[in-house]
Amino acid sequence: MQGDFWMFFRSWMTAPLRVAAIAPSGNALARIITQDITPGIGQVIELGPGTGVFTAKLLERGVRPEDLTLVEYGANFATHLKSRFPRVRVLRMDASEVGEIELPSGT
Repeated sequence: MQGDFWMFFRSWMTAPLRVAAIAPSGNALARIITQDITPGIGQVIELGPGTGVFTAKLLERGVRPEDLTLVEYGANFATHLKSRFPRVRVLRMDASEVGEIELPSGT
């Protein structure tokens, strides 16, 4: 998505040491990395989801929204993710604190 690129690039320009890349990952890379994910895999934590390219692929691969937790430090990205994936849990926090989160109990 063109809008995702510009949002990502502006975030990088604002805090280049906080954003790990200068452009978001693409659909092809997301497809390759998530190819072994199967429906019913259980709880998944995605660290630094950015614009949500991998998030979308995880959901396409069968991860249930209620089993997916996104950990995003950037306020703009977190707001975007909450809007784009309203049924997915989005936590605005530093990934170094991931050990402190409590995952929802699976059903």
